[in-house]
Amino acid sequence: MSQPFPEPVLRKLPEEPLWQEANQLADFFYSLIGDFPDTEQWYSAAKIRSACLDMLFYTSEALGSPQPSTAETDWSHAAKAVSALRAIYPFTGRQGFTKTDPDIVLRLDKMLKLIGQEVSLAHKHFTQVNAADLDLWREKYKIWKKIDDK
Repeated sequence: MSQPFPEPVLRKLPEEPLWQEANQLADFFYSLIGDFPDTEQWYSAAKIRSACLDMLFYTSEALGSPQPSTAETDWSHAAKAVSALRAIYPFTGRQGFTKTDPDIVLRLDKMLKLIGQEVSLAHKHFTQVNAADLDLWREKYKIWKKIDDK
């Protein structure tokens, strides 16, 4: 028999550690790009802004949705944004725009690990829900087949 969806959980975003970290990192990166030269030609600042916005948006989407239906996708998008920051931040150091802080790199790595755990949990949950839903459809098919065979 099909398992019901879990009760929706409304989270208080400001209390969520991943949400807090996403906001702190976004604040850090936004303050950092203010010091980039006006002639910055590699569009690093724009990429950082975009990745910060995506990180905040998808982390909030994943944590804030009362239904888990899109959690795996939202967490995956958040991971892509954090990965982009993880790549571009040391690159800005090589461009001479920043001095790379190893603690920020470690925080990004930790955030990626935590998001990876969330992706795995969401995937596991939806695999179970889909299996239960498939079982229900199989039951319905058997009933239909019995009726059709008569």
